[in-house]
Amino acid sequence: MEAITPIIGWLIGHSATSFIDASFIEAWDHWVAFVILFALGLHMLYEGMKPSDETAEAPSRHSFFQTCFDCIWYQHRCHGCRCEPSICKG
Repeated sequence: MEAITPIIGWLIGHSATSFIDASFIEAWDHWVAFVILFALGLHMLYEGMKPSDETAEAPSRHSFFQTCFDCIWYQHRCHGCRCEPSICKG
């Protein structure tokens, strides 16, 4: 969908030049884009700041020591193995 929408927009703009003078479109196209993007930004701000109806669960957190242990453990597993280089891809 993301790949086809620019093509659709180009086709609409290209076909509009047959109905409307190209210099008129070139004079106003950046303002149309500005208004559309401004409205989209305002909508995103509104959606982000309005109170949510559903209650969100707090993300689970690990202690500092658990995080350190995980880092050391995974580094040992991935980089500290002493096996044959052709076997160990980590």
